[in-house]
Amino acid sequence: MKRVLQVVLLIIACHAAAPAARGDTGPVAVIEALHAVLLQVMQNADQLGVQGRYDTLEPRLRETYDFERMIAIAAGSHWASAGEAERAQLLAAFIRYSVATYASRFVGYNGEQFAVQGERPGPRETVLVDTTIQPRDAQPIPITYVMRKRDNDDARVVDVLLENAISELAVRRSDYASILQAGGPSHLTQVLNERSDALLRGTP
Repeated sequence: MKRVLQVVLLIIACHAAAPAARGDTGPVAVIEALHAVLLQVMQNADQLGVQGRYDTLEPRLRETYDFERMIAIAAGSHWASAGEAERAQLLAAFIRYSVATYASRFVGYNGEQFAVQGERPGPRETVLVDTTIQPRDAQPIPITYVMRKRDNDDARVVDVLLENAISELAVRRSDYASILQAGGPSHLTQVLNERSDALLRGTP
C-alpha cells in the first residue's frame, strides 16, 4: 500500500506547466499553478536539496490542497471525536508529511510532458480536473484532480485519482486505519512526524 502511494505521488510530481494567469483562480488555473512550481522544483532538484524543495513546495501545496478536509476524511470518526488541540496537531503533522513526501520524490526532470484536458462536474458537488502525463518513452497516464469549493473560497484538491482507479485519499485512509486503531489521533500525529523526519533526512 505504501508503494502505491509513492507511485501516485511520483507520477503527480512529474507534471509541468506554465503559470496560471494572474487573477484566474478557477480549478484548472489552480492545477496549472501547482504544475508550474513542480516544474521549477524538478528542474532545480539537485541544487535545492530536499529541504529546499520542501520550502518551495509548501506554500503552493497549501494553496492547492484542502488538507483539513482530507485528514478529516482519512481519520474518519477519530477526527470527529478529537479535541481542538488534538486536531490542530494532527493537521499540522499531515500537512508536513504531505509536503515532505512530495519533496522527497523530486530527483530531477526527464522531459515529461502533460496536458490539462479540462474540468467537468463530479459527484457530491466536486469538480474533476482531468490531466494526462506523457513520460518520454511510455503511454500517457491519466491523472484526475478531485476538487471541492470551500466556504467563501476557491476550489481546492481533496483527492487525486490515478488512471481513474487509485484514490490517493483511499490509500491514506487505509494506511492510517491501523495506526488510529492502535493509539488514536495522537499516535497518528507521532507516526506522521516520524515519517516526515525520515523523508527530510533522506532515509528510504
